[in-house]
Amino acid sequence: MVDVRAIGYQPRRFAVDLRAGSAPSLDVILSTFTNELALVRISASQWRDGFDQRRTKHLGMFVDEDVIRARDPMFVADIVRSLPGVRLVRTGGFSDRILLGTLRSSCEPSVYVDGRLRVEGTENLDAIVQADDVQAVEVYRYAAEVPMQFLAPPSCGAILIWRRARNK
Repeated sequence: MVDVRAIGYQPRRFAVDLRAGSAPSLDVILSTFTNELALVRISASQWRDGFDQRRTKHLGMFVDEDVIRARDPMFVADIVRSLPGVRLVRTGGFSDRILLGTLRSSCEPSVYVDGRLRVEGTENLDAIVQADDVQAVEVYRYAAEVPMQFLAPPSCGAILIWRRARNK
């Protein structure tokens, strides 16, 4: 028996007759191997499952749609304005810069919008996210609180903003 294998091709096994005094030859044609992955469906509620699971661990601060609606925010910073350890600094423009920590020691957090890291920081957050679109917010004041999938350097803390699904 002869096993023939090559990356990207279906392996095959052939029976070969070996006789003294003869040099056997074998022509081989391999079929390409196609690996189909299982279908993955992503639904808008998946972020909600993670939000609810993280909320039960009580590590961060969570602002849900009911609280956001009651605050009727004009800017994204208005949503987190009253949370402990959140400081807003005027920038001279329309947006406030969001800092986490204390008056003596504060830093600018990593910001995630719909699970994706935004490197722009917090100063121009309102240019990226409209307050009307925000469905929920998670605030982790210190790096030790931030869930691993949202821990990005510099490790200060993180703000996770979840927007409403938009109808297409």
